Amino acid sequence: CAAALGRLGAGASGALGDLLAALKDANPGVRAEAAQALGSAGKGSAKAVAALKVAAGDDSPMVAKRAKAALKRLNGV
Repeated sequence: CAAALGRLGAGASGALGDLLAALKDANPGVRAEAAQALGSAGKGSAKAVAALKVAAGDDSPMVAKRAKAALKRLNGV
């Protein structure tokens, strides 16, 4: 589950590929959880930042909001 991986923080960096894939899931709830998890697990990953920038424009307001929040966390804002 993306939420559980996010709680691992940097320890979940090995799951980065899975989280990036989950960001493209058909279910907006899965995408939102993945975006949130990437905000914790994606530190230092250019791929995570790029994927979150795309997700920030998601049609689902929940996904877009979590992606923007994750970007802020990754950028130290």
